[in-house]
Amino acid sequence: DRARVFLNRVFYGHKASHIGVVTHSGMTHAAMRVIGHREYKVATAEVIPFLLEDASSAHTIPSILSGKGGK
Repeated sequence: DRARVFLNRVFYGHKASHIGVVTHSGMTHAAMRVIGHREYKVATAEVIPFLLEDASSAHTIPSILSGKGGK
């Protein structure tokens, strides 16, 4: 799944503490699905900001991005 690979690279492939990404609605939808976000139809020209943060629980970003957690 390209969204999962992309998010892994963004989350773990950089030393920066903050990274901004601008993308199309298809990638936004796929990223929301990968992180377990509820279904949401992105409208044309709509901007959807979201923040990913590492946390300490069974549903952390690392477990979600590995495909072993989330919904």
